[in-house]
Amino acid sequence: MLASSTSAAQPDVPFEDVAGFARKLIHDVRNGLNALDLQLASILELADDPSMTVTEDVKIARRLLGDEARWLAQISSQLRSGVAEPVNYQAADLIEDVRARIERLLKDAAPPVEWTVEAGTQEVVVDFEFLSTAIVELVRNAGQFREGRTPLQARAAVEEGAFVLELIEPHASVVGDPASWGRSPFRSSRRGAYGLGLFAARRALAALGGELKIRHDEASGELRSRIILPLAPA
Repeated sequence: MLASSTSAAQPDVPFEDVAGFARKLIHDVRNGLNALDLQLASILELADDPSMTVTEDVKIARRLLGDEARWLAQISSQLRSGVAEPVNYQAADLIEDVRARIERLLKDAAPPVEWTVEAGTQEVVVDFEFLSTAIVELVRNAGQFREGRTPLQARAAVEEGAFVLELIEPHASVVGDPASWGRSPFRSSRRGAYGLGLFAARRALAALGGELKIRHDEASGELRSRIILPLAPA
């Protein structure tokens, strides 16, 4: 079994990184509340005119409120530790359930994914919630940073006694060293981001005795993210 990374689970975080995260979070929450306040003000104006209907404006206000709630829930889940409860999971079934989870959570936000599953009847030791959290984050990132219209390639296989899920996406170049992405929370190369997504993915995989390896191949212009997990004992 691969060694669990305690450094990924309990990182030393500089105060300024935490303070920067808090400032961004407060700024974004205030923006969301201001948008909701403006919508409610519009509803009040319409309510004074008996010839106007406020139904559509109320729907918009509820959508704004729902978006804020889901966004805060996502941040909360990225900060949560939890204890993994791994079970034996047949690899083919695992991938099918992961695909369903991606479609449900990301919907139109997910890029097209072409799957290749070569794991046969092998079983993986995994907590589905932990693993799906990590994979959904990687697919979400692929959609946000997508170059061109080439589908994301996803390949699941058994290699050297471990279960490997590799995501391959076209990227002519990347910022920084991909191997360091997500090693520390609250740091991101993307302006306005919180630096929690990949960190949460790495921590979830470490709790399963697995790991995430990310590298950029300049020759092929591909970014490759490899999730490696232990197989169930034979």
